[in-house]
Amino acid sequence: MPKEIKILFAAPYIYKSKWSEFSKNKTGFGIIVEKIFSLVKQVENVCLISHVLTKGHDAIVSHNILSILYHARIKDYYLAFKQLLLPDTQDVNRFKLAYYYLDKGFFSNLVKKYEPDVVHIHGIGIGTNCYIDVCRENSTPYIVTIHGVLEKSSTASNSFKNIERRCLRELNEEKIPITVVSTGIKRRLLDCSYYGLCNDGYIKVITNGTDVKAKEAFKNIREQYNIPLTGKIIVAIGSVYAGKNQIEIVRAYARMSEAIKENTWIFIIGNIIDGYPIQEEVNRLDLLKKHVILTGFLPFEDIINYYNEADLLILASIEEGFGLSLIEGFVYGVPSVTFSDLDAVPDVYDERAMMLCHERTDKALAATIAFALEKNWDKEWIKGYSKKFSLESMRDKYLD
Repeated sequence: MPKEIKILFAAPYIYKSKWSEFSKNKTGFGIIVEKIFSLVKQVENVCLISHVLTKGHDAIVSHNILSILYHARIKDYYLAFKQLLLPDTQDVNRFKLAYYYLDKGFFSNLVKKYEPDVVHIHGIGIGTNCYIDVCRENSTPYIVTIHGVLEKSSTASNSFKNIERRCLRELNEEKIPITVVSTGIKRRLLDCSYYGLCNDGYIKVITNGTDVKAKEAFKNIREQYNIPLTGKIIVAIGSVYAGKNQIEIVRAYARMSEAIKENTWIFIIGNIIDGYPIQEEVNRLDLLKKHVILTGFLPFEDIINYYNEADLLILASIEEGFGLSLIEGFVYGVPSVTFSDLDAVPDVYDERAMMLCHERTDKALAATIAFALEKNWDKEWIKGYSKKFSLESMRDKYLD
């Protein structure tokens, strides 16, 4: 039997609905990190630490203010104090910065106590960079998984983008293994015009996975929303904000023929980020309001009801590291429409499961959606195609 590996997961946060402290960040990042952790935990000796304060659960480390203060070193207090002297910026609150630096001592003590064979760090940012610093200090092997990059982000500040770019270059120069969730991200990291990483062999693509066993619906959404059996149902799933670009879906719908609009219902499922004016856009365009439904955040258990009835899934993101909803839809035989320039297209595209829009215009997206609604898709083939993206396959690639 091969030796069991001791792995310490380190992430800014995870999402787990049954634990209140981990149920606040309702993001795809939080969901997939928790899935990776839980799957690896089935076969290896693992524990997880995040910046979230918690009493601890199973292999999740107990993490509270008293333990942070107790383990903080003089240099941690010094750096934390320096952050408190900074003015608040739009980027980050100075108290949050101080917290990250104080927490370094706790993380360093955990690394020494647990003695992991490898630390698996998720994401690049000020907080996770503190994890990297501790691994360097203790000469502890580590890898970093990048779930998305900020290069094209319209919401990330220039200072955050510079931090990300500098850290990625340092990791690559030091030949630290980096995993990315799509081929497109790897190409961008190696592109000399922006990131300019040079050690190709230390960047591995490991696509996200999903549960490939379809679950039955427990609620009839056609009955709930008075949708006839002949009506077409479109879903767009993910946090609702500028980066996900759901407003363009609404605008594309507005350009469609009245015949299509009257027979099509669009469900935009996800937490609406403050300030994103999607409801205002629906009102402005004076659409058939009963046909464009903003559900807000729904737990995955409820989203299953929509996947079971959906005729089409749309992912219109401006920036998307992977696009978990694409492969989730495949499990239920749901084809998808997305833009051809998204990072995960080389990894997930098959003409039998997807239709690509090659222009980022409302008119082009409307036309692609209309074609996709008319196409005769083989739902059973799409369900079979989803097996390529199983959670177990993803886990085994990380373990390798």
